[in-house]
Amino acid sequence: MINRYAGLFKYRVFKNQYSIEFLLPTGKRCRECERFARKIVNNMNDSSTRLIGMSPNDATKLERIYSEASVKYNRPIGVDESQLPKDDSEPQRPFVREQLMHIKEKPMLPPRWILEDNQIYI
Repeated sequence: MINRYAGLFKYRVFKNQYSIEFLLPTGKRCRECERFARKIVNNMNDSSTRLIGMSPNDATKLERIYSEASVKYNRPIGVDESQLPKDDSEPQRPFVREQLMHIKEKPMLPPRWILEDNQIYI
């Protein structure tokens, strides 16, 4: 949340600074980002946030804040959720790939001779 706040602050400050520098003659730089910083911080602290549903200025006045989950889960969450029973019918050892492969009765062997005219003789 802090990284998002810092990134948004940096974006807003430099957006104002670049818009002023665009109007200045070539070679002159604007160093007045401190003038915008206080206004931007006040604006960001008065704006409502999505997770807590109120502005940070209002949240600092409260003792406890209840926030929404940042990710909506599609599974039950909590202390009272039931746990799945352990299953003893699992295989004694993990499956090996050779057990699951289907082997043909007559495997195709590679050709013994390949001639220069791209014809294969077995």
